[in-house]
Amino acid sequence: MSANSKLSISVDKYSGDNSVNPDMFINEMDTWIAFNGVTANQQQVMALHLTGAAKEWYYNEFAKLPAAQQSYDELKNKLRARFSRGDENIIARREQHTLRIVRTKPANFLASVSTFNAAFTRNQVKITDQGQVDQVMAYLECIRLSIPDYHEVLQLQQSLQRPTRYTSSSASAQPIHWTF
Repeated sequence: MSANSKLSISVDKYSGDNSVNPDMFINEMDTWIAFNGVTANQQQVMALHLTGAAKEWYYNEFAKLPAAQQSYDELKNKLRARFSRGDENIIARREQHTLRIVRTKPANFLASVSTFNAAFTRNQVKITDQGQVDQVMAYLECIRLSIPDYHEVLQLQQSLQRPTRYTSSSASAQPIHWTF
């Protein structure tokens, strides 16, 4: 490579439409700004790479802030806050209602229930503000919505409506009385 040749780095425009995570765009901009030695007006350089909803947001909200709040770091923070896909808690709550016990081929009810339980549990870990009663209700609703795929789910649902608790002090089962 000769001393006169330059390496060119380009950054795709960011629209804020959820097709690209804002953190990826910001990292690319940081790289571009560092590579090109931009030290002043970094927020304006980033604004030149915005399009669509992100550009509207920039001019309608960010550019109207007091000048002291229009730093490059503030732009990155506010861009993340505005265009992030949502926190995991919200996403997990939405996903929770889509989980089902799905019939496999060949049909294996226990494996299907096990897969469902694992997915439901992985999802529950992400939900930070749901009480135990709400968790049980969400679980029962997912099972109810799974009935068309497996008639066995109806049996599972009926058994969950009559839950049994085992205590360490006795080997006998004691019924749990749910109040909703």
